[in-house]
Amino acid sequence: MVLIRLLRHLYAAELNWATDIAPGIALVHGNGLVISREARIDPGCVLSQNVTIGVSRGPLVVSEPLLEADVHIGPGAVLIGPIVVGPRSKIAANCVVMTDLAPGTVVTPSPPVVRQREDADRRAPS
Repeated sequence: MVLIRLLRHLYAAELNWATDIAPGIALVHGNGLVISREARIDPGCVLSQNVTIGVSRGPLVVSEPLLEADVHIGPGAVLIGPIVVGPRSKIAANCVVMTDLAPGTVVTPSPPVVRQREDADRRAPS
């Protein structure tokens, strides 16, 4: 419990002392990491900064994600709800995952839309 408090203050990371985290995981940059109490993380997982592994609350059940072995999660990714992320899956930066992932799945965000502003050619009024 002391280590969890130390992580909270040094790295702004929120982990519950009762969370089931297997030995052998890697925290690449632990700043901003949030892992809910009921989440389970298997060995070999790699978690980057600003990752949220969170809860889904319903009227009858509270359920949280299970990360199976060797899952890699990129910066800013959010995993919510009663999901299972299959072994050897990779979740890219800033993805939101709310469904189960089969083993070896790669999740990437949509490509960004780049466009010119509508008022870019107008001059500022004098």
